[in-house]
Amino acid sequence: MPVSIFASVLNLRFDEPALQRFAETDGYGYKTGNLQELKKLVDVFNEGEHPLKVQVPDFVGIQSGQIVAALEKVQFKVLDEWKKVLATLTAANQEEVRKSKQLPEKFWEAQKAFVVKLRKAFKTLETTRKDNPFGLSDEQQAMLEKLFKDAQSDKLMVRSTGKEDTRKLANAGGNESIANVAPTMSAVLKAAEEVVVSYFGEKSLNQRLGLGDTTLFAEEVFCPVLVQRMIGEREG
Repeated sequence: MPVSIFASVLNLRFDEPALQRFAETDGYGYKTGNLQELKKLVDVFNEGEHPLKVQVPDFVGIQSGQIVAALEKVQFKVLDEWKKVLATLTAANQEEVRKSKQLPEKFWEAQKAFVVKLRKAFKTLETTRKDNPFGLSDEQQAMLEKLFKDAQSDKLMVRSTGKEDTRKLANAGGNESIANVAPTMSAVLKAAEEVVVSYFGEKSLNQRLGLGDTTLFAEEVFCPVLVQRMIGEREG
């Protein structure tokens, strides 16, 4: 590859304030945010006078707020229910957990009950809001339908895209990503269930605790989903 092409790559930089705004304020999460910024850089790179062209696999982000609102429409208030789990720990309990790096049994009992209710809410979404279960905008819906059409010969990846992948918190592998998802709304909804459940799962919570995540006991939920086309990977 010519040196001039390397130079053009090195001169491109992520817009970090825009990334944080898109990922956190808009609620798309950092995997989606990183892809969004990468796509901007690739578009600029491809305009350069060189023979190399780069493409970012198509993707659609689903905001945390859209997930929360969809679940509320089937009578599951995610934040209220998660607060009940957090309420099993007093301030003194939380301090002890931070020191010991172990969550007590009473917390896990409440967490398991929360997950059962969350999965039940997703099952209700599957039967009552089939066409647009997440209340996507017209633009998002059009992008997703195009993704379904273009991915007929491939598969989709439905990924977690929370506040991991930041300089403050890596949490690599803490949340689920589901590969080889069929390009249909039903399949995406089922995979999204696994992703959203994983944000509140034992693996993610224990990993965040071990990493010293200061937001672990914050009364907030953040559970966006990323749908992305898989390139060159098929079942079997």
